[in-house]
Amino acid sequence: MAELLRWCLFLCSLHSLWFTLLLTWLTLSISAATTSNPSAREYVDQPRRILLPLPLLAKAGSHCSPLRVISSALAKRGHYIKLLRSSEEPCGILDGFNASEVLEYNVPDNSAEFKLARAKGQEVAASHDQFGLEKIRFFWKVCGVFANRCRDLLTKKDLLEDLRNQNFDIIITDLFSPCYALLAEYLNLPLIVVTTSREYPIFYRQMFGFPSELSYVPEYGSGLSSQLDLIGKLKNIASRFMCRIMGYACLQYFRAVQFELDIKPSSSLNTIMSNRTKLWLSYSSLALDYPEPVMPNTVFVGGMAIMENKPLSKELEEFIQGSGDHGLIIFSLGSMISSLGDHVNSIIANTFRQLPQRVIWKHEGVVPQGVGNNTLVLDWIPQNDLLGHPKTRLFIGHGGINGVYEALYHGVPMLLIPVMSPDQWDNAVRVESKGLGKSIDIRSISNESLYNDVTDVLHNKRYRESVLHHSAILRDLPTGPDQAVFWIEHVLKFGDKHLRASVFELNFIQYYLIDVALAVLLVVIISFLTLRFIFRLCCGACVGKKPKIE
Repeated sequence: MAELLRWCLFLCSLHSLWFTLLLTWLTLSISAATTSNPSAREYVDQPRRILLPLPLLAKAGSHCSPLRVISSALAKRGHYIKLLRSSEEPCGILDGFNASEVLEYNVPDNSAEFKLARAKGQEVAASHDQFGLEKIRFFWKVCGVFANRCRDLLTKKDLLEDLRNQNFDIIITDLFSPCYALLAEYLNLPLIVVTTSREYPIFYRQMFGFPSELSYVPEYGSGLSSQLDLIGKLKNIASRFMCRIMGYACLQYFRAVQFELDIKPSSSLNTIMSNRTKLWLSYSSLALDYPEPVMPNTVFVGGMAIMENKPLSKELEEFIQGSGDHGLIIFSLGSMISSLGDHVNSIIANTFRQLPQRVIWKHEGVVPQGVGNNTLVLDWIPQNDLLGHPKTRLFIGHGGINGVYEALYHGVPMLLIPVMSPDQWDNAVRVESKGLGKSIDIRSISNESLYNDVTDVLHNKRYRESVLHHSAILRDLPTGPDQAVFWIEHVLKFGDKHLRASVFELNFIQYYLIDVALAVLLVVIISFLTLRFIFRLCCGACVGKKPKIE
């Protein structure tokens, strides 16, 4: 009996020890899992180090606004933001970025080169040709200027090593040129890309695995709507071909920089941009753009940079109030184009003089001849604040993305005069197709046609009703800074593998199911040959078997 009791006590002790060891193992396992897999909340509370390079050229215009909003929103979330910019001071005053630090590097004075390029742009704009040879030459000239600025940055080895040693988590930038993709490759950092139009000639949808839907998705710079007839589809295909050629030619400037500095020369720039980019923040919105299939790692943030209008200066407010019930017209060609040439400027000035409305005209340089007393000419205007004024009746612009979204947000009908960049024609077509206003072909502009278009948009109620409807859509969509910050932090926490489609792993033959077609064709051929062989064998046997003659 005593022996049995000792065995019972021994087994109980062994069971207790086993249970204690099991409990300890479970505790350590849970602790390890918690440590190695932090919760989403712990991820969010962990500030990240973000490098935010600003555009390469001083006249960045609309390319700065989204970056400013994103930088400020991320800084408010506690992230460390380091701005990188050249001594030309792109984006001007940096207060709105709310950055932790600014790193400025010196570049050679290329003011003469930039002025020459801008003068060429003015000449192209005044030529009033959408896809002429001069416009293509200007595009390549700008690519060369960007490539030279890229070389200035990437040859500063001390600067690059300093950036590498600061252990950044990611780069966020506008990829108007592939320079910062080369920087990301050199620093071995992931990239989040912001584009200020739906896409760029060197950074386009197919690089992100978008389906190539040329039957109803208009190509960048095509000037087409989503309603394509046979001729429209042919134009769309031609635009795709032309855009790819121009993009390829532009990339050769940067390809030379890539080889010169030995930044993974075995990979194409398209491959580097595609592989390094983990998230694409496209400045698009369903309130303006056409619906199309998109990938999960592409987020629409059109209108993100728009802010509520602020009070105007006393002088501007007095001028606007003097318009009475007729209201105000705003005319601006953005930051790159200051003039459309003396002839067109004269037509515009004479047309404005005939209107009862008051006009604020943004114009750099000598005041055009024929400006009436109802027109105030300024070299800079608070455009967003003016568009938000209750007396503003019409916005006349060049089709730049910022102006279009600001007018749409504030519910102001538009009259667009696209003059330079291909996306300006795209924006003008979208404005017309959605009933938000009209566009003018500058090649056939006249005093009579301009006056008729202005009065039509001013007095036809359908434009005001349509723009107010689409303004409500824009305000309702989740395209503010909070959405951009959410997706940036999401990629910082979890990476992009769950957002990246397997299309990137397919070659041309696999993507277009050519391998499947060949396999089916092979099966059909083998089946046909087999049946043919059996048929011939059976028929031969029948023919070879002669009837027996008695």
